[in-house]
Amino acid sequence: MGGGTWGGGGAAVPGAMGGGGMAGGMAGGGLPTFTRQETSKARLKFLWENYVKVHEERLDRETALREVKGRDPRPVLLLRDCDTCAGKDDALLESSMEDEKILLASRWFHCVRVDKGVLKDNHPLNALFPDNNAPHMILYSSDGSVSEGLGGKPSAKKLWGVMNKVLAKDYTRSAEQAMVKWIAILSRFDALDSRKGELKEQRERTENEKKAAALDKELRTVEEQMRKAREDEKKIADLGLRGGTNGAGAIDLDAAAAEAVRGTGGRKSLLDKVKKTEGQDSK
Repeated sequence: MGGGTWGGGGAAVPGAMGGGGMAGGMAGGGLPTFTRQETSKARLKFLWENYVKVHEERLDRETALREVKGRDPRPVLLLRDCDTCAGKDDALLESSMEDEKILLASRWFHCVRVDKGVLKDNHPLNALFPDNNAPHMILYSSDGSVSEGLGGKPSAKKLWGVMNKVLAKDYTRSAEQAMVKWIAILSRFDALDSRKGELKEQRERTENEKKAAALDKELRTVEEQMRKAREDEKKIADLGLRGGTNGAGAIDLDAAAAEAVRGTGGRKSLLDKVKKTEGQDSK
């Protein structure tokens, strides 16, 4: 299972200013560019579940959506693979300055890739892609009452608008307002990661015990600041999933999530994994 990246997975990100210590340079047009650091990069990925058939017959639309959702309460983002895009995230949308919004907002969805055979009448999920001209991507609210399809290679702006429409059905708070704060948090992460790297390099080079002790102290301060930033991020990312379920609970914001997104059939879902982790942390 893979989590692809673009517009933040190591590429220069326009406008990502957030403090000293971030890697910077000059773009061809003379504008400064910055590279997202490790903690931010871990968030700027789609976390895909690849749908695996557990039925041979075509399911009705309601049952098919339940099959895709498993025990994950979030709305669903379905991507239908085709001959030219199988396994490629860059088939989703045009590269733009708004890609970070899409990548972050994907954490509010259960993202599932479906094989190109879904267009065949006998495919279990065919009812979710009901005709041969079915959209390349389709977003469903958790109960299926709201759905929006996107064909071809939509712009980030168009996809963001569709995401917002579906998110408004399933969450109580504004994704637009949260996104501004979330991107600002990424810049905090970048500054802290950069500073931590600098301090570690200095610590490895120094043989002066007094200086080493001072560097160790500053490293602990940076770690505490990072912990606080993660706490702030968790609050920002919790849009309040309707129905009483904690919206942030379905989101593992660190890199381990890429291994944990499994929600169909009898397997444990990402939500189950996060709840277990939260229970261990509270002990």
